[in-house]
Amino acid sequence: MVEAVKCAWEIQSSVARYNSASEAGREILFRIGVNVGDVIANGQDLLGDGVNVAARLEAIADPGGIIVSKAVADYAKGKTDFYFHPLGSKRLKNIDRPVEVYSAKSEAPAPEKRRTPLLSAALAVILALCAGLFFWLSPFDSKPSGPPRIAILALDDHSTGDDKGWLSDGIAEGIITELASYREFLVLARNSSFSFRDKPTDITEIAKQLNADYVVEGSQQKSKDRLRVTVQLINGHDGSHIWADEFDATIDELFEVQSRIVRSIATQIGSELTSKPPPSGGRPKVDALHWYLTGVNEFQKRTPEARQAAAKLFEQSIEADPNAPFGYAGMATLIYFDLLQGWVYPDVPRNELIRRGIEFAEKALDADPTFYESHIARGDLHLAVGEHEDAVKRYQMALELNPSSSEAMAVSNDPLLYLGRGDEAVALMERAIDINPITPGWYFNELSRAYWAVGRCDEGLAAIKRRPTLRAWDYRAMIVNLTCLGEIDEAKKAAAKLLELDPDFTISGHGNQIRETVNNPEFLERWLNGLRAAGLPEN
Repeated sequence: MVEAVKCAWEIQSSVARYNSASEAGREILFRIGVNVGDVIANGQDLLGDGVNVAARLEAIADPGGIIVSKAVADYAKGKTDFYFHPLGSKRLKNIDRPVEVYSAKSEAPAPEKRRTPLLSAALAVILALCAGLFFWLSPFDSKPSGPPRIAILALDDHSTGDDKGWLSDGIAEGIITELASYREFLVLARNSSFSFRDKPTDITEIAKQLNADYVVEGSQQKSKDRLRVTVQLINGHDGSHIWADEFDATIDELFEVQSRIVRSIATQIGSELTSKPPPSGGRPKVDALHWYLTGVNEFQKRTPEARQAAAKLFEQSIEADPNAPFGYAGMATLIYFDLLQGWVYPDVPRNELIRRGIEFAEKALDADPTFYESHIARGDLHLAVGEHEDAVKRYQMALELNPSSSEAMAVSNDPLLYLGRGDEAVALMERAIDINPITPGWYFNELSRAYWAVGRCDEGLAAIKRRPTLRAWDYRAMIVNLTCLGEIDEAKKAAAKLLELDPDFTISGHGNQIRETVNNPEFLERWLNGLRAAGLPEN
């Protein structure tokens, strides 16, 4: 760690010497951020919260400056020829907690109360991210407001016969997922951008509704094993066409086509993406993707019959390519929901169902640790048994792989609440809704409970009222916010609505159902007391 900050200092010192001998206006300026944290190596990429914090520290550094996190400063103090000046606690973009930061300077800081150094764990890895800023003709002005927001619309499908319908969403979804893996962009969630399917809406109106800077639209046509994809990149502010291209390939080359489209889009927007190998996989993997996406469509219908159909389709995905992650992830997710609903495996004991779900999720991770949905599925199963820290880590890993996944943000809500990290939960839910402007109704339930958990019950009540159709679990969120606000009469009215939808509801039965998942007696009792105050039956 000490060597990392010394290296950063030597870089900046060398650059400063170079600049002093250069012509005015032709200086080179770097910003450097140094952090310490665990990382996951994925090929040549490093993933993890430590990487994110280092990148954000670099972003707030002055040109020619060095910013370090508190852990780095505490360990390196007194071991270098320079000094660390405290800058206080900073809110960093896309980092859910404040980070205490320090600036490296040649002069000593003013005397202050000494603090005990924090020794880092032996497995910690030093991360130093440097970004070069070249000012040849113009001085440093201001940082950009944020990455461009991009909406990928569902592709029109011009295939015929049995070829029609199944592949176009797979191509668009692949573009969304791969483009979102780069932090240079903010890619809007699938359900928001796909909501305009088959609607003759003007592109600029779509961009306005989604608050998107760019819109990607196109078409796909499959004939036997041949595939033609046409894609256009459109300026969302004025509707002008920036770029269009056509891609001809075989089905075996589907994943390579997705990668080429992503790189072309990025180049036109003006970003040079870090080189990484394109996703690989031939026809078996494409077939596995086909059955998986078909299963997802069934799964989202939310009926017992549709979930049973989804299970069969996920099994077909596994049979098509046992080395692909899709079917395993689908089965793990389906089992997690079946723990609550019992629509597919009503006679399988809970412990056995959890064992099966974990096995599927682990197989998905073994097949492809870069498939972010696999991490969400594994996090769900951690949550089901009350392993909240592990669930949060899995959801965070999904966000590392797909920083634009509003789903990963939203599912993080429950374990964060049960861990007492309500402010983080609120921030993530607000971010999820921002990135998914045509918001799924269940997001408002999550946000409502997050506001309730931190005592912002008026906002919690407003949030649940944003859901167009209220279900039983929505009335539970409404009731606890109403009782929190002391509006008991309104809470009793909501309780009556709850009992209309769920006549068998009791406080004790509900508590028994969620006790293992919540795994926090204090939180659970506060929740149940909020429901009791509305007069709901105890037994």
